[in-house]
Amino acid sequence: MRAQPPSRTRSSEARQRSNGTGDEAVTASSSTRLLPVSAKIELGLSREIDDYAKAHGITRSRAAGQFLEIARETLRSREGVAPGKAEEILEALEGVRTIIELVGPPTFGLMRLLSHWASETCIRP
Repeated sequence: MRAQPPSRTRSSEARQRSNGTGDEAVTASSSTRLLPVSAKIELGLSREIDDYAKAHGITRSRAAGQFLEIARETLRSREGVAPGKAEEILEALEGVRTIIELVGPPTFGLMRLLSHWASETCIRP
């Protein structure tokens, strides 16, 4: 018996996805099945994907998939902090860093000296 080529009709999985039903079935099968994606990308990114695939000994398709997974994780992580808020946090951290650079070494040196003196007086009665 000869294998039949895949049909061009929508599968039950695609119908369920478009109808909003069968979420469990879609989730289970989508985690094990890879789907083709078509995209137009810049030449530089294409070369970078090719180099990555060659360096890791994987197919170009697998490398592009890994790039997309990393991009998805990055985009999701950016959703947590608004860009304006991130700038405020960075400015505040820069201010704290500047203060620690100015005050930190003498303060920590003084604490080290005091702890040394305290340990010396505790050893000798």
